Amino acid sequence: MKFEILKTLGKFFLALFGIIAVAFGVSILFAYPIMWLWNASMPEMFGLKEIGVWMAWKLAMLSGILVRGIQIPLK
Repeated sequence: MKFEILKTLGKFFLALFGIIAVAFGVSILFAYPIMWLWNASMPEMFGLKEIGVWMAWKLAMLSGILVRGIQIPLK
């Protein structure tokens, strides 16, 4: 009985880790178009530096927070 619960918990945490890893991977893939658009336009127009994929990912996360806001459910 006890080992069955541990197996179930192990499967749950493995699935949770897999979902988190896939979500992170997809968010990195969405950062590439942002990086490409930034590097194609901003350095030429405004003289800004080119950015890498991590900076594009941070920019995507920040813009998502600013556009959607942090939603706190009020009862």
